[in-house]
Amino acid sequence: MYSKFFKNCLTALALALPGLANAQMPDCLNNGGFVYIHSGSSIYNWDPQQPFGANNPALNTINNPGGGLAVSEYLPSGGYKTFYTCVGNNYWYYDGTAWQNTGHNVGNTAAVNPGGGGGYLYNLVGGTGQVYVYDGTGNGTLLTTVAGFGGGGPYDLVGDKDGNWYILKLNGPQYLRKYDPAGNMLKEWAISGAPTSTAGGGFAIVCNDLYYHNNTALFYGAIGNDTVFVSQVTGGTIPSPSDFGSCELGSAAPSGGNDTSFYLYRGCYSGNVKFQITPTDENTVFTLRFSGNAQNGLDFQYLDTNFVIPANDSIKYLEIVPLLRSPSVGDRDLVIEVIGDNPCLGGGRAILRTINVNIKDSLEVAITSPPVTVCPGETITITATKDPILDHFWEPEHLLTGTSGLTVTAQPTLTTRYSIRVEYAGAPSTCPPVTKYYTATVEPYPVIKVPDDFIVCLTDSITFATSITPDNPGYKTTWIPANGFGNPSDVNSKFFDQPGTYTKILRVSTPVANCTKEEEFTITIMPPFRITELSNDTAMQYGDSIKLTAKGENAKIWVWNPTRSIQDYSNETITVWPKETTVYTAIVFDEFGCKDSGMVKVTVIYEPKLMIPNAFSPNGDGLNDIFKIEGVVYEKLNSFQVFDRYGMKVFETTNIDKGWDGTYLNGKPAAPGVYYYLIEMSNVDRQTFQFKGDVTLTR
Repeated sequence: MYSKFFKNCLTALALALPGLANAQMPDCLNNGGFVYIHSGSSIYNWDPQQPFGANNPALNTINNPGGGLAVSEYLPSGGYKTFYTCVGNNYWYYDGTAWQNTGHNVGNTAAVNPGGGGGYLYNLVGGTGQVYVYDGTGNGTLLTTVAGFGGGGPYDLVGDKDGNWYILKLNGPQYLRKYDPAGNMLKEWAISGAPTSTAGGGFAIVCNDLYYHNNTALFYGAIGNDTVFVSQVTGGTIPSPSDFGSCELGSAAPSGGNDTSFYLYRGCYSGNVKFQITPTDENTVFTLRFSGNAQNGLDFQYLDTNFVIPANDSIKYLEIVPLLRSPSVGDRDLVIEVIGDNPCLGGGRAILRTINVNIKDSLEVAITSPPVTVCPGETITITATKDPILDHFWEPEHLLTGTSGLTVTAQPTLTTRYSIRVEYAGAPSTCPPVTKYYTATVEPYPVIKVPDDFIVCLTDSITFATSITPDNPGYKTTWIPANGFGNPSDVNSKFFDQPGTYTKILRVSTPVANCTKEEEFTITIMPPFRITELSNDTAMQYGDSIKLTAKGENAKIWVWNPTRSIQDYSNETITVWPKETTVYTAIVFDEFGCKDSGMVKVTVIYEPKLMIPNAFSPNGDGLNDIFKIEGVVYEKLNSFQVFDRYGMKVFETTNIDKGWDGTYLNGKPAAPGVYYYLIEMSNVDRQTFQFKGDVTLTR
């Protein structure tokens, strides 16, 4: 439950008493309408509700020994203290007889512009907008810095009985602002009709009216709901003021709203508006006038137009009870004008207060942070807004930091949905909590696989494989450096034209959050390998063999082709015996696999080369028993024939391994004597050769 308070004239509705000319101490109960003026070392009392005259403003018998002037009844340091000032760098107060040093440090020697507010003094550094706070028990401390205030003047503050404070700025954008004791701005009023000025002679708020001096003239401003309407005060003079002071304003707005408006939620709790007056011996009657689209008795529990504070009572609450509607009708606005006797106006009825109440169908919370897509572990900020009177809970709490406030941070590693739930503490079942969600999308870092470091030859084609997971066509790929590759965006594109060692980096970025990963590897490009010595083309006799050689610096592996008729075809030097003209290819590799090749042509020469005996003795002694051809280097025996001296054929064969055993064709032994042979042979080129001669048979 929360309550609404009225300030100023509504909160001290006692009759104004005659002014306290030459009074030593202010009486904020009976003379809360005075403006106290600090001029030089003097203090003046001015009643703005009375005409200027000899005793208005009146010189007070209390001098001001220091800088600035504040009036406060509520500091808890003990004793009856109303006037406060700053001397040197300390707070001082008047104890009814003399000024006393509190011994408490102001906090900033430039913060000489004090104002009273509830149980605090506030000090303003006009040139910077710094505000210091003092509670009567310790040194002043920096509360906040009002951005953009520097040089805005008047360099002064005004406080109310709830500890809230007000500042006035009259250069640049002109405004009157109200802040709570924590330094949070509650409301801003625009200024209308005021001349531009910087530092001035202070300001005061009395009976909802603004008074300030700009070092030239005195100005008055009626404070409306959103605007202060300013005009110059004429008809008298104010001593050259260096600061204004006034009694603390009456109680301010309830928690959960500013001083003119607040929220209520259907099915939840009622709102109480606090009326606080000076007790009288008669009933105090206020008239309530309702407007807006909220209907009395339908959107809120019926309220009578008369509101009475009984005699001798000082406080009474106006309870506003929002009613459930079904179906929902959306927000409804209730405007309550409080009409009563206004002692600040010298009697008569007037609108003393306007209260704006917004009745909502349900609790409200909003996440104002836009959706984001981030990298794993990246810090995000989530901000929500809500009515301050509502409790809130962030989830999942263990994945968030600073969950007590409305702004939290997180470092999601996976796509995560966060939520904020608001509720009324101890609310009835008719006031259900409301939850809003926020999803942070996390783009995982790409997983890149590149080859291990490798060595290739300049003349070779480079082929290697890369991979990127998860598969996403939106990935942006870049080779660093880009030179050496035909297409920098193609992860398998490569081109090198110079030997050397190259460190290559493959950079891959995700399409939205630009989550980037890099992997690197080294490519060593070896210079070309060359065969430095190779056998020349050569010729050889059919049936012979020849050695061939291929040499190169740091040569490690040899491959000779074709492999037939080769001995040790994987050596630097090989032996070949081709049966026909052959071109041999030597492929030579170094230790890195770089290679070179060369060819050697071996021409085979076919010349007759037969051994034919001129005699044989087929006597069965195992020696020279067969007449046959020896030393044959030809490919084919076409015919081998033997004839006697009469021309009769005694032997014939095409088998080069057979010979004549000295018998006739019928198997009978041939007679000793001379016989004649005819031999025909062919080589691989199908050339034919004939050999003729005689042989002697002996027994």
